Amino acid sequence: MVLLTVSCKPLFAQKGGSQSSRSSTVQYNFSVSGKVVDPDNHAQLEGVRVELRTFTGATAGTVFTRGGGNFEFLNVGVGSYDLIVEQAGYRTVTQRLDVVQALLGLSVELHPNSATAPVTPGLPAVSARELSIPRKARESMDKGLALIEKKSDYRGSIKQFERAIQSYPEYYEAYTEIGIACMHTGNSPGAEQALRKAAQLSREQDAGVLSWLATLLNDTQHFADAEPIARKAIELDSSSWQANAELARSLLGLIRPAEAEKSALAASKLQPENALIYLVLANVHSQLENPSALLEDLTNYLRLAPTGPVADKAREQQKQLQDKLQDSRQTSLASAPNPSATIAADATNDGAAEMPVVLPSNFEDSPIVKSGAEELDPVLWPPANVDATLPPVVPGAPCSLEKVLKGTRQRVTELLENVDRFTATEVVDYAEIGKDGRATRSLKYNFDYLAAFSLAGDGDLRFEESRTQIGKSNPTPLPIQTVGLAVGAAVFHPLRVGDFEITCEGLGQWHARPAWQLRFEQRPDRQPRFQAVLSDGKWYDVKLKGRAWISPESSQIEHIDFDLLEAIPPIRLHIEHLSVDYSAVEFPKRRIQLWLPQSASFYIDINGHRSLNRDRLSNYVLFAVDTNQEIHSPRESK
Repeated sequence: MVLLTVSCKPLFAQKGGSQSSRSSTVQYNFSVSGKVVDPDNHAQLEGVRVELRTFTGATAGTVFTRGGGNFEFLNVGVGSYDLIVEQAGYRTVTQRLDVVQALLGLSVELHPNSATAPVTPGLPAVSARELSIPRKARESMDKGLALIEKKSDYRGSIKQFERAIQSYPEYYEAYTEIGIACMHTGNSPGAEQALRKAAQLSREQDAGVLSWLATLLNDTQHFADAEPIARKAIELDSSSWQANAELARSLLGLIRPAEAEKSALAASKLQPENALIYLVLANVHSQLENPSALLEDLTNYLRLAPTGPVADKAREQQKQLQDKLQDSRQTSLASAPNPSATIAADATNDGAAEMPVVLPSNFEDSPIVKSGAEELDPVLWPPANVDATLPPVVPGAPCSLEKVLKGTRQRVTELLENVDRFTATEVVDYAEIGKDGRATRSLKYNFDYLAAFSLAGDGDLRFEESRTQIGKSNPTPLPIQTVGLAVGAAVFHPLRVGDFEITCEGLGQWHARPAWQLRFEQRPDRQPRFQAVLSDGKWYDVKLKGRAWISPESSQIEHIDFDLLEAIPPIRLHIEHLSVDYSAVEFPKRRIQLWLPQSASFYIDINGHRSLNRDRLSNYVLFAVDTNQEIHSPRESK
């Protein structure tokens, strides 16, 4: 149930039923603007730092207020953001913004710290710092940030930041950016000098400055110096994934892995899709001699960065651990005539008790990834095929396929029974992939997403989907469009599950929680019905294989991966890989909880053209058909 639209090839469409909308319009983004004021002193504050962060904690933009306290962010995509406003002498303000349309005329109130000296009545409450930041300094700062964002020109950006400092010597934000740029170019002494200057000028009250200084000190193995700085950053901002990760790295360097594990796990909860955090955890669990957790860390890293900078090393280590686990499992089965009697103990210990530990050399886990002195863009290709590695399972834990499928079929059926249609906000990051596996072109799109699925009149599954793009027009249409994102779980619907050969590989883990691992592939004696593509007026059935992780407690599908079982030579479709994460979505008014897709990665190689779509869904709204009726007695005639 995946539809592909390739701009340079004939249209691909879903076979049968009504066709979904295939809009060729483009990205739409919004403006977010407002002003920062001090209501206690009736002042409009100039030169205040305003930052926009995504829900994952990544910085979407940083600006400084202009005359009249005004600020503006352009080209903001649909989604949830934190607007963070901070200024020396004032309490930091964090405001949640849900961007579904332009947000204009926001008013952010800053109140002085209680320890701040009282302001003389009648005078503006603008500090000497705000008044002394010249417009020229702010313009140079903006130019430097633009060089990084648009061109990754770190050396060129340093010149602009230096000009900003020439205009305003107390500009600690510019020193911070110089430090980060020096780290990217391999100039550690220059980076430390700039970051320590930024920390001094900010009076060590900026969590971002301290986090980057801790990163640098960890990178240069000054762990004892990094630890107190990372702790101070967490005191200032406990929601900083970077500060938590750097505290873990420093504690790891000081051979205190138990403490490091707590901080690393906190970082992974704050930003679960950051691959490098799992390298930190891998190093932690290596020191703790916990091979089961180490294997899970490596699996998570390879899931997020299958061809990342240390993927080969991680995959080699993963294979060694899997071999040890398999040997342990065979030994356990040979010595235990009744494996089911020990399932509880095995599930608790994940088979780690008897598995020999294989300690890797440390993985490079710094946020700054370099080759020589130059930063590398992330490697995105090839995707991880479901048969490339076998994720670990608990040795000797029996799996009843019939029981697992019974619960899963019931959950998928309940989904169709409860939902007529739903809408969501969808953000798509599209990348064209070059021969070196890195993105050669990247585009971002935002949609209002509508999905409806039900049973058709003939008793078969029916699915319809449409997207309406939001915001300002972009001249580039979305080259690859996926359709069927919401119904990947329908593999396990009673009307489809018989089309696949399914095996239970055992009790594995997903996001550090137990999960049944099921592998499936198209049965050779059944006509493929799950996906078809259309090219030059001819239909091609697609044979698929995949793996799913099922919660033992709820029978809900937590994650599912799809791959081609066979390539389709006539249309040169060689690789197609879809990876979907599901999680619970609450609908309080209906008092129901549905498991719906939260994110997906879709890889495709067609005729040598490689592409990757990353989809994120949020802000779900449910439209349900209420089948209950209340029947009242007719009114008596008067």
